[in-house]
Amino acid sequence: MSVVERILGTQILVRGQIRNALSNAGIDARLTLEFDQGAGFSPLPFPLRKQQGGFFAVAARLAEVSARMQIGKAVNFRLTATAIGYQAGSVSKSLTAANFARKADIIMVGGVAVPSDSIAAAPVILEVLLKPMPVMPAGQVLSDSDFSAPVAGAKVQITGV
Repeated sequence: MSVVERILGTQILVRGQIRNALSNAGIDARLTLEFDQGAGFSPLPFPLRKQQGGFFAVAARLAEVSARMQIGKAVNFRLTATAIGYQAGSVSKSLTAANFARKADIIMVGGVAVPSDSIAAAPVILEVLLKPMPVMPAGQVLSDSDFSAPVAGAKVQITGV
């Protein structure tokens, strides 16, 4: 785990990216991140931060996580993403009790080794590929000499990705 993922007691709990399933380009989407530890799914009680290109992260102090979730108990995460022009998508990931347990760690801060605690399997990486909505072209092919006259028997071929 790098210092980028753990800074002054704050740990990135979940991170990932939402991407176009065809081009692999990042998509800025509306996200819902939920968790379940046996009582049904409910919203993850920490702020979800988004960046351009479809990147997102949830960071929290271990004490905040302990106060709102049961560290050392299995947990399921579910991320749902929606964006205009795309089919909705979701992904789930389950962590065992051991994956979601507290572990002692040492991080380097300014060249100094600092004892720290973290969640064993964090950050959980969730990525969703959204498929573009199907497109059905419709219309008429018109004569370039008379825009009101349809071209009889015209065939249209769509090329590209």
